[in-house]
Amino acid sequence: MSDETLFAFEPDDGQDELFGPIDTERDFSGRADLADPPLARVHLETPVPHLDRTFDYLVPTELGESAQPGARIRAKFGHQFLNGFVLERMSTTRTDAKLQELDKVLSAHPVLPESTYRLCKQVAARFAGTVADVLRSAVPPRVASIDKEFAAAEQQGDENSTDESTEDSAQQIRKALNPHWESEGFPDEVSRLAAKMVAEEHIRARIVTPLRYGPQGWPQLVASMLATVYEAEQGAIVIVPDQQNLDRLEEELQGAGFTEEVYARLTAEDGPTPRYRNYLKVATGKVKIVIGTRSAVFAPVQDETLMIVVDDANHNHSEPRAPYWNTRDVALLRAQQQDTSLLFIGPSPSVHTQRLVEIGYLEDYQPLRERRGSLYPRVIVAADEYYQEREYGPGSHRIPSVAWQVITRALKRGPVLVQVARTGFIPAVRCVRCGTQARCPECTGPLGYQDKSDTESGTLVCRWCGRHEHQPQCQECSSTVFKAAHRGAERTAEELGRAFANVPVISSAGDHIRTTITQKSVLVVATPGGEPVAPEGYAAVILLDGNTMLAREGLDAPADVFHRWTDALALAQPHHQDGLCVITADPGQEVNTLARLDIPGYFSHLYHQRQQTQLPPVRRYATVDGAPVDVKSFVEHVQHQLLETSADPEHPPTVSVIGPSPLDPDGKQVRTLLFYSYRDGAAVSAALRGTKAAFSAKKRYQHDPVRVKVDPDGVL
Repeated sequence: MSDETLFAFEPDDGQDELFGPIDTERDFSGRADLADPPLARVHLETPVPHLDRTFDYLVPTELGESAQPGARIRAKFGHQFLNGFVLERMSTTRTDAKLQELDKVLSAHPVLPESTYRLCKQVAARFAGTVADVLRSAVPPRVASIDKEFAAAEQQGDENSTDESTEDSAQQIRKALNPHWESEGFPDEVSRLAAKMVAEEHIRARIVTPLRYGPQGWPQLVASMLATVYEAEQGAIVIVPDQQNLDRLEEELQGAGFTEEVYARLTAEDGPTPRYRNYLKVATGKVKIVIGTRSAVFAPVQDETLMIVVDDANHNHSEPRAPYWNTRDVALLRAQQQDTSLLFIGPSPSVHTQRLVEIGYLEDYQPLRERRGSLYPRVIVAADEYYQEREYGPGSHRIPSVAWQVITRALKRGPVLVQVARTGFIPAVRCVRCGTQARCPECTGPLGYQDKSDTESGTLVCRWCGRHEHQPQCQECSSTVFKAAHRGAERTAEELGRAFANVPVISSAGDHIRTTITQKSVLVVATPGGEPVAPEGYAAVILLDGNTMLAREGLDAPADVFHRWTDALALAQPHHQDGLCVITADPGQEVNTLARLDIPGYFSHLYHQRQQTQLPPVRRYATVDGAPVDVKSFVEHVQHQLLETSADPEHPPTVSVIGPSPLDPDGKQVRTLLFYSYRDGAAVSAALRGTKAAFSAKKRYQHDPVRVKVDPDGVL
């Protein structure tokens, strides 16, 4: 299967063809006022689509040594000065335009290696964006003090070489490393993967790890692989979805003997100064192992052998800014470009990696079927007929009796995790008389109680605009009595605190996320993704609000809920240690599959369902949002360009157009969906980019520019 079918990206030189070939060539070598070589090819940091290309500049003599490939510069463009990067130095140019001189070298450090720039071009091509937008994510903002710090260190290093002491330190670190991953319950091949990678056997695989803690958890697996890579003096990148997982991984690495001399953190949460310092360590080759969040996938690691993407199903791997790339696809492009090994690791796979397994691109490693029962906790479905017959009291309960019993028994052995769907106190209420959900009269947002004092005063607060309703009335029946439609983490913690008066209750939700807990007997109430890790696992995990979560609209909603449940399940003690998990949702495909502990099987079944309906990720798609007249003309231009540029005019790329559909009540913003095959992906992305450039250059938008997203999450 070809790379185009898998990823559908443009060749490296594709974007310059949008502006047409230039036959003239001019030689500037020999000019006394210019450096040698006298020209620099530069990519400027401008998001304007029709300027998304390289430009040639003259290099003055005084900038000759510092304006090297990868350096950050400032140059005049029109009537303004723009920052950019030097891509190469040369003596001739193919343009007949009058050339400007570079104004200034902002940083002489090679922050943009040629391989990183090529990757940024491929990402821009795949997601129909501009290279400048990708560079914004790939290269951290400059911090002048760090540039000076590195320049002084390099000058001192030239005067006093420390190669021998550095090598001695590296050998001491290698001897001190002691990561150990317990591979029992997995195929023997998994424990040999790292050795194969450093032996230059490129491996592409998905590994489903049942636990997020302990010697069989994914942090230990990652640490053991990084130790093998470091001992072989090679490089690696590990990308995790959020700060909580990054802190967890760093804690594991430090416990295994890794020091700051071995690895670098790359995350925006650390602030611009630490992030830029660590980036320069990587760019200059001082560190060859990188751990970080989303943008770390672009890190310029030298001698790279391995890339690991943790929990690729997590939506934090999707970039919220244009061109809306995601870690998974960038990692696939990079692994193909640089010919490195690539692993997707986590307790829950995704339907996208399932597609790559199904077509044979990824090898699949998961716990042996006969050992799953000993690696996972026992799963109890509270809505099962057996437990429903033993439920006390009339009606259904948010926390059923079997969950209360499990919590009571489990607290004697260790901590208990309770997962809830929402943050806050009571985020939504409904009328007692007619059941209508209370809505804000100003913005129609959901009304609820922010805290306990609001319930006592009867004040409802809008979650969207913050309006306070001190004497609320139902808009349908004028009733003034409301009841809770949903209970948030704070309300749940309060209820459990009253029920278990002698047990500490910890809330991990919203802006107060805990990474780990150390108490032996404690109740933890957390929202999905905010669950702290217990060093020895939770004695029990209670999954509340399952029906509420499954009732959400969206193609990926059931898979997202299953993913959140699996992440929580991976924090529980295994069955042989009496670990338990209680699900309060009604029996269905997600609930029954989780009860059988057939986690990869769920995504295999889901992928085959998508095959029958020809929905993503079986097919690719793009969204075009904007004013109706602009979206219409934009889509028509894309279709016309596909016909004109088709290599086979009799069989041009096929694009199914659905829409436009309104995005607001007034219909001032609409969305059109474009569905197409992977084989046509490169052509469609090129047409989208070309149309954006043409509309930008000719100012064809009657309103604001349209927004184009390729393979976005959470749209369908």
